[in-house]
Amino acid sequence: MNTLSANRATRFIGQFVKYFIMIFFAFTFIMPVFWLLRTAFMPGPQMMAFPTVWFPDPITIASFERAFTLLPVGRFFLNSVIIAAIVVGSNVIFCSLAAYSLARKQFRGSNLIFTLVLASMMIPVHVRITSMYMMSLQLNLQDTHLGVALPIAVTGFGIFLMRQFFITLPKDVEDAAAIDGCSDWGILFRIVIPMSRPAITSLAIFAFVWSFEDFLWPLIITSSMDMRPIQIGIVMFQGLEIEWGPVMAAATLTIIPMLIFYICLQKYFVKGMTSGAVKG
Repeated sequence: MNTLSANRATRFIGQFVKYFIMIFFAFTFIMPVFWLLRTAFMPGPQMMAFPTVWFPDPITIASFERAFTLLPVGRFFLNSVIIAAIVVGSNVIFCSLAAYSLARKQFRGSNLIFTLVLASMMIPVHVRITSMYMMSLQLNLQDTHLGVALPIAVTGFGIFLMRQFFITLPKDVEDAAAIDGCSDWGILFRIVIPMSRPAITSLAIFAFVWSFEDFLWPLIITSSMDMRPIQIGIVMFQGLEIEWGPVMAAATLTIIPMLIFYICLQKYFVKGMTSGAVKG
């Protein structure tokens, strides 16, 4: 009886520790986002009030209006959306094409190419930044949307993710389509791509987040106010008299699109990430 009670106590303590750790990390990740939204929708006098006011009363969008007055935040946000669209579209298209060739086409040097793709994931962006900038200058892409999007238009991780997913797809379906006279392009766009929606959605989410989180490269390659994305626009508030409400309001605009994008596509995300986890 004592042994049974001891086992129950041990399981209870183990469960308590596990949930305590999970709640602690959840609080650690959620608290900064909560504080960001709290400040963005809070009236000015309450932001620095003591004792701390945890919830805005009343909820106001005055900080957003002020942010749009101080700087062209709408233009910054539009630039970020355009760049994100280019990055997502190019990653989905070109990474899928490259991954399908590496997964299904046997040709000399395919393994070497895939190894180089994996190796590219290990090279920090800071090592490549100078050559990227020189190449952009030669192509006259400085201070353009395409110039900002080009370094992450095709990524080694995207090719790796799509290749691993394509390997898990049953090849019998493609062979049957080939016997019926379907071309390689027909097999890809009529059979493989529709079956790969989870992986494509996962790649689109990653590419969207990469675009909205990228800071160093847009800071280097853009120079005019009209071409700055929102993440650079937030930093420009530092050159003004610091008002935390507008700063937090502008920062909120950077996370809202990512949240909406993820919430709309989350049902495909986990499936896409786990489908290619077994085969290599």
